[in-house]
Parts: sequence; C-alpha cells; structure tokens
Amino acid sequence: MKLLKEEIVTMDILRRQGESNQAIAKRLGITEGTVRYHLKRMDQSAKDGRSKCSLIEQLDLVEAVDFWCVCEPELLRS
Repeated sequence: MKLLKEEIVTMDILRRQGESNQAIAKRLGITEGTVRYHLKRMDQSAKDGRSKCSLIEQLDLVEAVDFWCVCEPELLRS
C-alpha cells in the first residue's frame, strides 16, 4: 500500500513515542502488515552499510518533531 509522506512520518513519530504496530495501524486505518512493512523499510541499511536515516532525519525535522511532541502530547494520545 502506498502511503503519503505525512503518514510515514506519523508512523515514525508514533513509534518513537512507544506505540505498538497494532495501535499505529488502528490509528491510521491501515493493516498492521502495512505498518510493519513501512517501518522495516525505514530501518533497512543503505547499500554501503551505513544506517539509513529516518524520514524525519532526512527532512531535518528532528528538533521540530521533538518540540511538537512535548508541546502537543494530547494529540498523540487521541
């Protein structure tokens, strides 16, 4: 299943917050297999053996996401 970048970033944020794959799938209205697939793809190493950065890191949004998670924690719990 093809997901939007926003959905993949949301999955990454929720995983960083400790959500289970099942909870992420339910929240996004997708299957748990789709969550596992996309999270696994994010975690796969680059061809040269280096770790692949998450989409949040690739877009240089780590500080912004961390700040948002602190300021808006109730949005992640809903």
